[in-house]
Amino acid sequence: MSEKIEAEIIVLSMGPPSAENALREAIARGAHKGILLSDRKFGGSDVKATALTLSAGINHIGDYDLIIAGMQTVDGDTGQVGAEVAEILGIPQISYVEELNDFDDESVTVTTNIWEGLYLKKIKFPALMTVTKEINDPRLPSFKNKMKARKAEITLWGQNELRDYLREDQIGLKGSATKVKKIEVPAAAVREGKLWRDNHTEAVDVLYDLFEVKKVLEG
Repeated sequence: MSEKIEAEIIVLSMGPPSAENALREAIARGAHKGILLSDRKFGGSDVKATALTLSAGINHIGDYDLIIAGMQTVDGDTGQVGAEVAEILGIPQISYVEELNDFDDESVTVTTNIWEGLYLKKIKFPALMTVTKEINDPRLPSFKNKMKARKAEITLWGQNELRDYLREDQIGLKGSATKVKKIEVPAAAVREGKLWRDNHTEAVDVLYDLFEVKKVLEG
């Protein structure tokens, strides 16, 4: 896509300094620039504070046409940040995009997969879309691009660089509307069962009584 319309691809991420590795990988696969939002003050951010921080980074970049985000993270798994960024920026958004059908300088047409239904949608720029893993098969980076990515300068922005768009009370634990107090793995559900092989009449009676107790037969 970027080659056809000569677009500049900027990869933006929020995380610890080690997140630079992911940005360099993106550069090796075709991105032009990497920006990392990293600051101890960002620690403990929930989806709201994360979306506010990413939105501040996008505003600090300046003009843009299309923001592409993942469907969800593998840790929080909420699927909320992309939509929240679009809401904060005041731009339209499409979720669960699995295929890019057509595009021009003003809009993009995509296929989304929602609840096992496929929908063809068109959205005008500036816009945001979240994509599924089916969106494409990432190209393998060449040796030349790998070396280029290793030498690339990753821009680092903290709260100080984003102060025109982000207050300290909006980030980290202070800016988080939710806080994780405990993480538990739920116990496996154990279901009771009974098998009737000969006395089918008894099975019907038992089921009828059960349906009455569960109020399935009411009305």
